[in-house]
Amino acid sequence: MVTASVHVDTQLDIAAFPPGTQIEYRGAEEPATPAEYFTFNASTGAITGYSSSGPKDVVIPRSINGVAVTSIGGSAFYGNQLTSVVIPDSVTSIGDWSFGVNRLTSVTIPDSVTSLGIGAFADNGLTSVTIPDSVTSIGDDAFNSNQLTGVVIPDSVTDLGSSVFLANQLTSVVIPDSVASIGNNAFALNPMVTASVHVDTQLGSNVFPPGTVIERRGGSSGRAGIGREPEGAEETEDAPTEESASGIAEGSGAAPTEEAVREEPEERHP
Repeated sequence: MVTASVHVDTQLDIAAFPPGTQIEYRGAEEPATPAEYFTFNASTGAITGYSSSGPKDVVIPRSINGVAVTSIGGSAFYGNQLTSVVIPDSVTSIGDWSFGVNRLTSVTIPDSVTSLGIGAFADNGLTSVTIPDSVTSIGDDAFNSNQLTGVVIPDSVTDLGSSVFLANQLTSVVIPDSVASIGNNAFALNPMVTASVHVDTQLGSNVFPPGTVIERRGGSSGRAGIGREPEGAEETEDAPTEESASGIAEGSGAAPTEEAVREEPEERHP
């Protein structure tokens, strides 16, 4: 035998593998970033800051000095040029702008987290994100100005904030029935082609880019069907539409300019 792969917690008898076998131990945790680089509030369990001299690949510890890390405070890692971060499953909330304006390309949010604050991951280089079904609320601008090409919104989420996925690379999205409302410009400035959303979900203004083909699913109001996002007009229940040559309902109105929709996350950060 040349190689073997076994979980780090598996108990091995003596001579379980022949001499010389290269053994991969799976599931071993990455060493946590030293506590000295974090500012930590032991009374609340919140990380509130991070040293600019700390490593740019961060592994947040589950505990600091014996106290569990349960939340990431507002702006804790803001603008630190982080390239990667591992968030432990002891964390239940991620605060406003906590990881904003960094260089993250991917992030996995543990299934202990229930809320993502305003601008939590805004202005990074995220191409992928995993949102667990423990999350119920995603704040305004949470993923604004990234490079996401796809996103799965779990059916635990009940509302999506304004500009939450603005200025990414999304071409399609399915909004689960659990989402009651979507804020203004939530998916604006994406190369969006199609979107699917429940007919009873309340939409703010310019939720999807002009021309997006929108499927309105389900409901008993008789409004279910397929239409296009009005060119800059807010979708309303009784908005008049005209049939295009393709038979798909089109709205009217001037499309919003990028300057009118987009405000850099750094400009909004308090």
